[in-house]
Amino acid sequence: MKELTQEIPSQGISPRAIPSKVLDWQASGADAVYDRKTIYDYMDGGAEVYLAFDFREVFSRKYKHPSAQDEITLDIFDMGSPEEAYGVFSSDRQDPDAGIGQESEYGPGLLRFWQGRYFVSVTASGDEPSAEKAIHELGKLAAAQLGPAGFYPALLAALPATGLKKNRTSYFHAPVNLNNRFFVASENILNLDRKTDCVLAEYAADREAAECFSSSAIPTRPRPAKPISPSPKPICPTPDRMERP
Repeated sequence: MKELTQEIPSQGISPRAIPSKVLDWQASGADAVYDRKTIYDYMDGGAEVYLAFDFREVFSRKYKHPSAQDEITLDIFDMGSPEEAYGVFSSDRQDPDAGIGQESEYGPGLLRFWQGRYFVSVTASGDEPSAEKAIHELGKLAAAQLGPAGFYPALLAALPATGLKKNRTSYFHAPVNLNNRFFVASENILNLDRKTDCVLAEYAADREAAECFSSSAIPTRPRPAKPISPSPKPICPTPDRMERP
């Protein structure tokens, strides 16, 4: 972990560009950065989700309210490319859109969005309703510092458009991300790794909007063992295995 006083060279983000005060919330403590080697010091138990992508580092800052012990945490993840930032965002979507960044969602005490090569989360501990306005404001201010919008993964274009639920589509590389959305197996039976581009999509199959998943996995270079078909058939689970929102 690195404590910062000026700026983060690899991200090109200056902490001074992000306001130290948002509404009544004031930055507290030193800014910090964690990279691929030190991220476990910050989030033991959730780091695998980010390391399965081209994660570079995360900039973290905390804000406190003067009248309470409540805390807001801003985390800006440099994912290396817009495709990877979209991937992290898309691997866990379940809340309504918040209108921030390229795509976003907000649930009680948690704002998530992506912009360009960055994935951002803003979380509140304590009194979540009182922090909601500050969370949204901080998200908007951070998004404005993250540069222009980025491209979506090209593999998404291979998905049939009819019935596609765009907010239930995930892009990933590793089995940990697949199993977070739709559990396949404890072992890596599809031979997925960071060289494999995958999508998992949900479709409305009929007028009653029944759920159905399809997946596509394409290795970017040949591998001697467990080859994956470049055009796998869609996987549609039986009703008892369908994921419900």
